[in-house]
Amino acid sequence: QRQMCIRDRSRCTPELSQKVLETRAFGRNYKYILNNGWALLRMSGTEPVLRVFAETDSEKTTKNIIGELTGSLKKFA
Repeated sequence: QRQMCIRDRSRCTPELSQKVLETRAFGRNYKYILNNGWALLRMSGTEPVLRVFAETDSEKTTKNIIGELTGSLKKFA
């Protein structure tokens, strides 16, 4: 999966309720530019932890995006 993401970033774009306008990959991290904010998947450099961040125009939407990303990640666990 990781190699495919490096070659084709569109395969690293999750299905979200908010439209993903752009996917930016840097190192092992991915930032998704949404139509009303952004979301970030960030690997810790010191511990085996993947952090999920998001910012949108409302708290409810932000929580939904974080929940959707967390749910999609559980498929790989």
